[in-house]
Amino acid sequence: MTKHSRRISSSLLAVTGLVAVIGLVDSLYLSVTHYTNALVPCSFTHGCETVLRSSYSEIFGIPVAAFGVIFYITVLSASVFFIQHKTYHWWLSVWGVIGFFSTVYLIYIQAFILHAYCQYCLLSALTSTSIAILGGMLYLTNKHKGEKQ
Repeated sequence: MTKHSRRISSSLLAVTGLVAVIGLVDSLYLSVTHYTNALVPCSFTHGCETVLRSSYSEIFGIPVAAFGVIFYITVLSASVFFIQHKTYHWWLSVWGVIGFFSTVYLIYIQAFILHAYCQYCLLSALTSTSIAILGGMLYLTNKHKGEKQ
């Protein structure tokens, strides 16, 4: 890997880590409010409670936001690890794609089944989509470097 591509990868990983922190805070907030049954302020979309209290807000009794916490911790940890070790592994890009397709499914539910939007869920959609894009950029930056990824 050239010095230039290593620098680009480090920058992309740093941005990915920052985006993961935003998603992690959002998912943690939603997880805590789920378990405490707290109402969330919803000033932009006015559909948060509809979305967050729907049958789609849990998978096997676990809030979807808790899966988001796992997703964002994994992305953040991998980003930090890869920056420190000046390396990259393709599975971070795959993880981003998994997050993106999960987002597409959850946005579909909000739009076409619940007819309500949650601003916190939309923020998570933005962060997971950004992670997928950044993961794609990382993959393309490192794809032809001749090193095992």
